[in-house]
Amino acid sequence: MAYLDITAATTQAYKKVWEERAYILRLAAIPFMLKLFCFAVGFRYANGLEDHIRFTLILLPAYLAEGWMLAHLVRLWVFGHRWPFRPTGNLEDDLAVLEVRARGILSGMLVFVLINMALGLFIAFVSQFILPYMPQDASAAAEVDIPASVAFVSFVLLVGMFWGFRLLWLYIPYAIGMEWRPYVAALRGVMTSVHMMGLWLMCFVPIYLVLRFGTALFGTLAQSLAGDAGAAFVMIIFTVLADTLKSIIVTSGMTYALMAFFKKNNIDKMV
Repeated sequence: MAYLDITAATTQAYKKVWEERAYILRLAAIPFMLKLFCFAVGFRYANGLEDHIRFTLILLPAYLAEGWMLAHLVRLWVFGHRWPFRPTGNLEDDLAVLEVRARGILSGMLVFVLINMALGLFIAFVSQFILPYMPQDASAAAEVDIPASVAFVSFVLLVGMFWGFRLLWLYIPYAIGMEWRPYVAALRGVMTSVHMMGLWLMCFVPIYLVLRFGTALFGTLAQSLAGDAGAAFVMIIFTVLADTLKSIIVTSGMTYALMAFFKKNNIDKMV
């Protein structure tokens, strides 16, 4: 079982993100703008969040940019590497360093994209085959006849989601040169998912509360000035802003928790 110090990791994540806020703003500027554009297009041409597969495909460029950003962020916390790369003047040494850094950045970015593509397909599958059998309210629960196959698949998916929560952060070890085998082997045990979910909640809940407050405050103001279109635009802005902040904070927290765990257990598979 992997024990993660979620309190220390969360505190460190908020502290370091605040200290590096100027650098992170530069790093996140293009991914944020691209994600904002993709979200707006997705809400326009994918019926909001209803057509999950189309919406996920529209967000593909945003996932690439966000994966690039998060891979750089992970390498900043672990190795102190910053973007852009500053050459030393020694061509041979610079090319060797660039090769290692590029491998980590590309690996983390591509794994992040694959994880989000898989999540999109998973949500589409659940929406298509599971949700239609779910009762809409408590009064209708007794009237719904759920087939045994659907109940079995739902149970398997629930167990798989619980154990597989650790795989959502697989881009972190890939960004630092660790493959999936030592990562999965090190994080064995059921309680690992509990610790990671606790860390995710501690990083996510404050961002979510800010999102709800900002959307309610500025959404009402925008609706009074520009109607429903203005309110929808404000909602998209705050959704993308909160999602980007959440990704930065959660990735930082998970990185610090994993690095502390790997160091404590003498796990050294990084480049």
